[in-house]
Amino acid sequence: MSGPRQYGGRTGNGHEASTAIAEGRRIYVGNMPYHAKEQNIKEFFHQEGYIFSAIDISIDPFTGRNPSYCFVEFDEKARADQAMQELNGHMFMGRPLKIKPCVAKSSRQNDQWEKSSDFVFDRWTRTDASSHYRGYSGQGRRLRVSGLPKPSTQVYMNQKLREFFKDFVVEAISKTICPHYSDRRAPETPHYAFVDFATAGEAARAIEKLDGAVGPWGTIMRLSPTNRDWNARPEPLRKPLPEGTMSWRTRMDGGD
Repeated sequence: MSGPRQYGGRTGNGHEASTAIAEGRRIYVGNMPYHAKEQNIKEFFHQEGYIFSAIDISIDPFTGRNPSYCFVEFDEKARADQAMQELNGHMFMGRPLKIKPCVAKSSRQNDQWEKSSDFVFDRWTRTDASSHYRGYSGQGRRLRVSGLPKPSTQVYMNQKLREFFKDFVVEAISKTICPHYSDRRAPETPHYAFVDFATAGEAARAIEKLDGAVGPWGTIMRLSPTNRDWNARPEPLRKPLPEGTMSWRTRMDGGD
């Protein structure tokens, strides 16, 4: 086994993660609040007395949210087993954690992970997603791109949009967003995504050149500036805990 990695470092879902899963050193931490960040997780495990070698968490660069789970890796299987036994069900930022062994991906999922390296903004390896999602609209660098079909996979949609904007400096492409269906024409209603550009000039040039152009799916693509950040709302307030329940933050502050 190689020496310990930097405290809190990331492994992604590649070879190192696969090795840790096979050795039983990588655990799944679920039922997290969507607004929890890597630092919150570090503080929780540190307060509980656990030293780990890596945290892998995905933060969406357009919403600033996690998918409600992350992965934590230890240098020894015994320590991972202990964490699962002792911390499963513990309160974390107002929610009981679900901690269990990390399961290896299927071969199909692994193939998709390899392709995910083509993402303009890789949520699993980048560490700046939490600060990326605010401000782009106000700077004129974020466009709404409509005329997309119902997505098959996010990897595929990202690749096609990347090809469509190949002559421009694109910093991030959002997930494909489904419109609110209200009638029988819903399946034919175009989907859309947000695209972030390196500068406002690049975004303006993209509108001038590509608005109304035929896209990769044979549909007319429409590009327009967005008025505000997609998720510019403040993080939600935590729900009060049941009487007698102690959160990890209370314990950090010296609660009995």
